[in-house]
Amino acid sequence: MGTTRFAAGAMGSSRSPSVCARSPEVEVEVISGGLVTGDRVCPYADMPAYITGAAPQLVSITVQALGDAFFEMRRQPQTPHSISAPLNHAILQMKRAESPAQVFAFAHAIQTGPLRDGVDLNAPAPYDAAGAEPDLPQLDTDGIGKSTERDPLVSESCARARKLEVRSFPTSIIPDDAGQAMGAVASVSEPVAFSEQDEAIVGANR
Repeated sequence: MGTTRFAAGAMGSSRSPSVCARSPEVEVEVISGGLVTGDRVCPYADMPAYITGAAPQLVSITVQALGDAFFEMRRQPQTPHSISAPLNHAILQMKRAESPAQVFAFAHAIQTGPLRDGVDLNAPAPYDAAGAEPDLPQLDTDGIGKSTERDPLVSESCARARKLEVRSFPTSIIPDDAGQAMGAVASVSEPVAFSEQDEAIVGANR
């Protein structure tokens, strides 16, 4: 079976480690793409319509309901900016971990913080907390908080995701042995459904 590449980006699915466990013969590479870049970067308080529209998918993928603290954060006079760069920078640093499942688990932990507790992902604290496990790589959390989409680590990954035509998260690109894309599984995080679509794509290209 070919390599399955997850473009985890700003919505790492809580079910992705289950996919890894179900299909251990599949090599998984995390590609962080980024959803909130350029003109879309703004304070959370300035994007109520976007958040309302995206909330059902956020809850479905992360399995984390929006908490009271999240809505309270949005009502503050000064709210954190919604920007993908710090989160992407952290996930890309975490790719030094031994297994993709660890990367997905880390991504899930730092993404549920804002949704549940309204924490600021532009600050070092949530990354320090999520990366505290002894078997995880040491993160440069100060660098994470200062990163922008122009940071080489972030910009190269986002460009790669665009080249792979990732348009939603999570998206999985299934390439052949030569690295050419055979197909994609988009917005599917349930392990059985994912495996069925993955096997159908691989089977059709044998």
